[in-house]
Amino acid sequence: MIIIPKKINIKFTFLFMILGGVVAYITLQSMGIRVKNINVTQQNNMYSDADNGTNYNIVRLGGYHYIKPILYAEEKNESQQYSNLKTDINSLIEKFKADGILNSASVYVRNFKYGDWIELNPQEAFQPGSLLKVPILFTYLKMNENKPGLLNSSIICDRIEKNLPNQNITTKTIKVGQKYSVKELLHYMIANSDNNATFLLGEYMDMQVYNRVFTDLGLSIEHMDNRELFHITARQYSVFFKVLFNATYLDNKDSEFAASLLAQCDFKDGILKEMPKNVIVAHKFGEAGTDDMHELSESGIVFLDDNPYIITIMTKGPQLKKLSNVISEISRLVYDKMTTNK
Repeated sequence: MIIIPKKINIKFTFLFMILGGVVAYITLQSMGIRVKNINVTQQNNMYSDADNGTNYNIVRLGGYHYIKPILYAEEKNESQQYSNLKTDINSLIEKFKADGILNSASVYVRNFKYGDWIELNPQEAFQPGSLLKVPILFTYLKMNENKPGLLNSSIICDRIEKNLPNQNITTKTIKVGQKYSVKELLHYMIANSDNNATFLLGEYMDMQVYNRVFTDLGLSIEHMDNRELFHITARQYSVFFKVLFNATYLDNKDSEFAASLLAQCDFKDGILKEMPKNVIVAHKFGEAGTDDMHELSESGIVFLDDNPYIITIMTKGPQLKKLSNVISEISRLVYDKMTTNK
């Protein structure tokens, strides 16, 4: 069995964030569990050399006395090269709004080859839902740095939590009575977006390390214990994929492993839907919202020959299935642009 002590209160608070919202809150209360706030002080360990005399923001990892490792660098202003693409995406968004399919959307695109980027509706923030499984993955890889061999430790699935909120998008799940390595559970969580695997990992996760992942990358942990209040923008979330591609937060081996899991994500109805089958995409989706107003977001790295790029699309509207079509059509516009501008 795994040797990390369980953190039961953290587990339920954590699930409240990842799996729930209002439904999760009602669920936990019905189980007789009092959801507590995570008592943590925000201390950002990332800072930006914005006033460095160049056209680039150089973002560095703080927390050290002598060194200031670079996480990523990018131009301060949006690319004029992609101005037509931005116009086309905005027109598509407005069309979906006029058709009653979409209430709001935000998009961030960044080319890795030249560093060009654009964003649409940057002020719009969304509930991340299962997108938060990526920082959980980062957390376990960081935990493994401090306790080598952790990923090969075993956990027995002694039960399936019946009160977890239903997932609209799911495939494979872990089974009661079976033993899983942490590495296998991470695969279920990322490749299959399995909430049961996430629940089991949540019992053993070090919440301080999880919070540190956010503060290291300059992301707020305010309202971390309340999914209704915790939101993130497309550009903010894209930081996870920037540092993953650059291998500037996790080491090379762990970055490669994380990207390989994300490349196995079996959600095919969004970013991948209208792409050629041979294009590799390391991606993750997340769903949130209510029965009347759904949110669907997806983010990933598209490994397009010698022109890889990040794309993050966040959407809100009345029908979940139609939101996946919104994501796929925006993704197609971006892919077509990238294939003609290498």
